[in-house]
Amino acid sequence: MLKIIKTLIFIFINATTLLANDVNILDGVWFNRKVLGDSYIKYTWGISRSVANSSIEFDLDKKVFVTSYGLYPIEDVIFNYDFINIKILFRDGLTYSTKIKIIDKNTIVFEKMDWFDSIGILDFYGYEHPYYRIGGPNTPIIKMVSVDNLRLRETPDVSSKVILLMKKNTKVEIIDLGEKTFVNKVSGTWLKVRTTQGEEGWCFDAYLEEVKEEPKK
Repeated sequence: MLKIIKTLIFIFINATTLLANDVNILDGVWFNRKVLGDSYIKYTWGISRSVANSSIEFDLDKKVFVTSYGLYPIEDVIFNYDFINIKILFRDGLTYSTKIKIIDKNTIVFEKMDWFDSIGILDFYGYEHPYYRIGGPNTPIIKMVSVDNLRLRETPDVSSKVILLMKKNTKVEIIDLGEKTFVNKVSGTWLKVRTTQGEEGWCFDAYLEEVKEEPKK
């Protein structure tokens, strides 16, 4: 009898862990094409890319689901085998179910969207419309310096001390966001970054670009 109880406890603990991992995997920004975003947003789980008016976002700590149609509160999250069912409060004041299939850690499918069915939007979901993660917890955003001698500064200010001059094609990881402003009449956002050597400082993102893909051999 004791052995059976221990077995049941073991199964319960592992099922609970699986549930937590499967649910938390939703935290992030998802897009329906494998492309990179054009802006940055700070979430409770970190900094991420976001594609304006196109990507969808989950932040389960804040219990919100965000689309181009607006921000909607998440009322409940239920794990059911290999699906996740989310209860979302939409603009009509009613709660609708959303059934999500986890394909892998970077791909999800909205198998059912009751609210979109109710208003006749059918091209948002289904297996022919998978969504790909473009940012999320533990998903670093890597950029590449596009000019020679880009200044890495102690603070997000053109008058602050220069830590080093970064060469063109230097890769950096974004670790914090500053304000969006103009520097030398160029619009951009101050970013706190970390180099592959571990130096940390601030630079202006107008002089950063997406990392170029290595040519396939």
